[in-house]
Amino acid sequence: MLFEMAVADAYGVGFENVDNELVEEHNDLKYHALSKYVKTLGRYTDDTQMSLAVAEVMLEGDWFEERDYARSFVEAYKRDPNRGYARGFGKFLKAVKTGDDLLKKIVPVSERGGAAMRAVPLGLLPKLSQVQLACTIQASVTHRTTVAVTAALAVATASHLISRKRMKPCNAVKAVSDTVPGKWDEWEGRVSLRGDDIVRAAFTVLEETDSMKEILQKSVAFGGDTDTVASIAVGLASLSPLIKKDLPKNLMSGLERGKFGADFLKKQDKRLRNKFSK
Repeated sequence: MLFEMAVADAYGVGFENVDNELVEEHNDLKYHALSKYVKTLGRYTDDTQMSLAVAEVMLEGDWFEERDYARSFVEAYKRDPNRGYARGFGKFLKAVKTGDDLLKKIVPVSERGGAAMRAVPLGLLPKLSQVQLACTIQASVTHRTTVAVTAALAVATASHLISRKRMKPCNAVKAVSDTVPGKWDEWEGRVSLRGDDIVRAAFTVLEETDSMKEILQKSVAFGGDTDTVASIAVGLASLSPLIKKDLPKNLMSGLERGKFGADFLKKQDKRLRNKFSK
């Protein structure tokens, strides 16, 4: 899951907020640096880093403690900084010293997709009630708005339905509205930074194909916030045995190999499977 999300993230960021004509021309499943946000090909962004931080709380901490999420967000940034965060939030994470410091100083009024982009791992928790409570808590640390929290809940709920209830992703995303109010599919056009827009785009892609390769390309084809849409959609798809695991080998082998790169992500994925597969 984390590894696949990182591949999608690293691919998608190459197209983030570039002209749709360029997206259409270069969306060929090779890493590109068309976006100003790319300095190194195959390098994942804050989408994966924050998902990793949530996963590490699930592995080590209390799923329902705001302080644990805040601490993990700060620690993930401090050990491996400059992952493409929004300028203001990146400066904020650089300035704060601890999770408690973050909670004391943050003004969590954003409606953007930061809470949704890190919600996929939470679906592995045993019960849907646990998933939704933990997701609300982690989202509220940085995005305590109805739009952002609801978008995160939609992602975590879909993740649970796919991973725990064994629902096909196209059916899972349709079922999300049974417990999370809102319209969660039928997206068209460029994707804004709003959490609900991002989730609608990701869910729309999951309804259209059962191939991870096609999910990745279709996520990027929208334009706009391409890395977040792609990482959510591919992350959810990776949880299902009913989806073709056909991400291109060149993208997987080209993912960064540093201390917190591909091997580290695969190790954390294995730990999550061992802890939450029962």
